[in-house]
Amino acid sequence: MVLKSDGYSSDHIRLNRFVFWSSAVSIGIFGLLFVLFPEKSQFWLTYVQEQVNHFFGWYYMLVIVLCLGFVAWLAFSKVGQIPLGKDHDKPEFGYLAWTS
Repeated sequence: MVLKSDGYSSDHIRLNRFVFWSSAVSIGIFGLLFVLFPEKSQFWLTYVQEQVNHFFGWYYMLVIVLCLGFVAWLAFSKVGQIPLGKDHDKPEFGYLAWTS
């Protein structure tokens, strides 16, 4: 199935080169530093994790619980029964594919 939008097919991927390359270079640099200096990397990653957990732990848990509650409400309310797409469209993927 090929979807067309604005004259582009799904075979042609449009991307923002600046965003892609800046992200790729950043990930590459951090990955290289983590491989070259594993002890220092472990120290700094543990430190950052502890600081985030100390200052934002309660907020993080609150956001997760609210998001899960919202998703559960969407799934089990009348809103969750609204099919997306046209009336005659059949789902492209089955339940097993979505749950995997």
